[in-house]
Amino acid sequence: MLLLSVGLTALLVGLQQIPAWGAASAATVVSFVVAAVALAALVRVEARRSAPLLHLSMLRRPPLLAACIGTAVNTLFLIGFLYFFNLYALSPDTLDYSAVRASLALLPYGVCVFAVSMAIGPLCDRVGYRWPVAAGTALCGAGALWLAGVDADSGYGAVWPASLVLGAGVGITLSAPSAAGLRALDSAFSGEAAGIINVVRYVTAALVVSAGTLVFLGEGAARLGAVLRGAGVAEPGTHTTDQLLSGAAQPGGQAAGPAVREAFHRATAAGLAEGFSSVMLWLGVLALAAIPAWLMLMPGRSRSADGDAASG
Repeated sequence: MLLLSVGLTALLVGLQQIPAWGAASAATVVSFVVAAVALAALVRVEARRSAPLLHLSMLRRPPLLAACIGTAVNTLFLIGFLYFFNLYALSPDTLDYSAVRASLALLPYGVCVFAVSMAIGPLCDRVGYRWPVAAGTALCGAGALWLAGVDADSGYGAVWPASLVLGAGVGITLSAPSAAGLRALDSAFSGEAAGIINVVRYVTAALVVSAGTLVFLGEGAARLGAVLRGAGVAEPGTHTTDQLLSGAAQPGGQAAGPAVREAFHRATAAGLAEGFSSVMLWLGVLALAAIPAWLMLMPGRSRSADGDAASG
């Protein structure tokens, strides 16, 4: 338990702090080294115990691996879309929504997630989990690729239809992948398997925010700088650019003239849209790439609760 706690804590801290510390900083490197050493020691200790906390053989079971992949994809969008949409929506240079209005803008997405997640269980009981989850993952990818078309001139009307597609995919994959993995395993290992799946969810949540922020800031800063250069305005420093893209600074500053402020407004809007669309593009690609892995690892029909197998 100690090795597991130290290893996961160090891993999550390292992932979450990459945007602030930098990928090559001493603190980041130390976090990952501690995580690697602790988790490697965990594997060595558990492999030699007769009653381990973590049965390493479970990690070789295809249905559990499939459940982890499906859960990871779901978390990419459950966390990633909400986080980066709010950066795009709350900025005064794009949608300029208040916190309440941004929440209302996400309501169709949330309702779709809830409704589909309630309906998918009975369907999977009849036809199995393999193809419904594959379809849900495909919807996640399609919704994300649709959102990747957002630009500086896009309004909410360009976002909400794609968010419904994404919401349907997230709803399908919310609990179905984990349910499929657990039903395909012996009930004696269900608690341990559920713990593994939850760890995958937590690590993926940290990873999508960390890696997504690097993509958001990198692509957004490049686009912001290009628009400013085209307008003949000097580019700001890295710190100011990050503040502009996070909504913490006003374009051009209060003392700048109207032309400079307008240039910064257009550039910041373009940078925010580019950052958001780039993150959605990569998430969409990852979702579509996960479909073959899910289909390969998950059997046609998960084992039923009483242990009888049925063909999907």
